[in-house]
Amino acid sequence: MSATRSRWPQGVELSTDTWTLDGVRRGRTEDPASCADRLGRFLLGLAATDPTLSRWYDEDDEPVALDPAAVHALVQHGRQDDDPHGRFGSIVLLHNGQDDERSSTVVEVVCGAGSEYVPDTFAVTLPQPGAAPELYQRDRMLGLLDLAVGAWQPHWCRARPQSLGSAAGDVTALASWLVYLDRAVYTRAGEPPAGVEALGREHGELFVLADTPQQLSLRTIDALRAAVTFTPDWTDLA
Repeated sequence: MSATRSRWPQGVELSTDTWTLDGVRRGRTEDPASCADRLGRFLLGLAATDPTLSRWYDEDDEPVALDPAAVHALVQHGRQDDDPHGRFGSIVLLHNGQDDERSSTVVEVVCGAGSEYVPDTFAVTLPQPGAAPELYQRDRMLGLLDLAVGAWQPHWCRARPQSLGSAAGDVTALASWLVYLDRAVYTRAGEPPAGVEALGREHGELFVLADTPQQLSLRTIDALRAAVTFTPDWTDLA
């Protein structure tokens, strides 16, 4: 391993980096009502997490109410015109109405496809740490991951800065600050590697790779990779 790899994030300004929270669930058949329930709980949880995540607007810049009827209508509207039966699920795209890119947040959800080729996904482009520093405290970000796990029950989800994926040379789930893995997608032997905390959850584990983003190490990611074996249908996460 090169010295440059081991010294990340030297030279990276994390306060202005682009951060994402995203995850995937394969093979789940959901009707619009179930998708709306998941999305509603997720958006309400985001609103309670940080003020920058409390208001949402649709693709037409219309404000989105967070009551069940409005969210259900949003999911129904998200079905594609050429897919009236929802074989490819509903696509919902929201933003928080902030013109300042530091505070701007986008939520994109695909739900209800029930296909191995079109999984359920969620992706949140988070406000930058410089605009919402409290969000990037360890316990607050853990709460955000737990919110995502509870709402979407993903096979995996993660929170990470864009520069970390670039530095790691790939887009794998483990190149993250925090990563959740459902037990259906991996096995591991023994204790997690030094520097990694594994927090047990109902259906899997939430791995914390450092107390703060500044303490993240590519060596820690490599050590966790060596300690985790993904099932054959999830080897792309390695």
